[in-house]
Amino acid sequence: MRHLTIAVVSCFPLVGGAQAQDIYKFGRLGMRLPAEDVAAITRNLADRGVPWAILGWYSQTLPEVRYVDAFLPPTLATAGLRRGPVVHLKCSPVADEAACVRWEEAAPPTEYAQVADIAGTFSESLSPRTPLERPIRIVGDLLDREILTLVAYIRGSPRPRAEHGWTAMALSGELPIQDMRRESASIIRAWLTLDGGVVHSGRFTQTQQGWQITEVVLGVG
Repeated sequence: MRHLTIAVVSCFPLVGGAQAQDIYKFGRLGMRLPAEDVAAITRNLADRGVPWAILGWYSQTLPEVRYVDAFLPPTLATAGLRRGPVVHLKCSPVADEAACVRWEEAAPPTEYAQVADIAGTFSESLSPRTPLERPIRIVGDLLDREILTLVAYIRGSPRPRAEHGWTAMALSGELPIQDMRRESASIIRAWLTLDGGVVHSGRFTQTQQGWQITEVVLGVG
């Protein structure tokens, strides 16, 4: 994978001594994670780094399984873009216990990207200043410039063009992007949601004039 970024070693001390209350938590489960679970997740990842953000959600079918994505310190960064590894964990609770504790890896690690929201540059902290700065899970080989330009386009609430004008449904750029997936050489799909529930997705085609949105879909996550 080619990057247009430079290594930033200074990012790591920002989270080296992170405590449970310092970790940015989001998602239906993430916002309710007990301190015991955050500690167990941190211990599980001790040999790889301290997570600075955790996304958590519940399975949609029984028996209940709890899932978290733990975002580790960035390995590459510029003033407005950070990229790093995300580790996927799961845990099956016993009865209705608030804490789960027995976390194990659910899938091989993948990658995330974080794009600055305010003035195009980050603060010194890794924690998002707004929900739009939440980390985005990346699937497929996406170049830095593709991520930056597509995120900027999405934040402008684009609307697909119909045969005789514009469609009624626009993609809400006020929602944070949770996932971006490459579908082909010129097509990327993105999913946007605040904390689950209603999920917006859009398909984007890269043209000589820039990104063009071709589809908007509403679903339930």
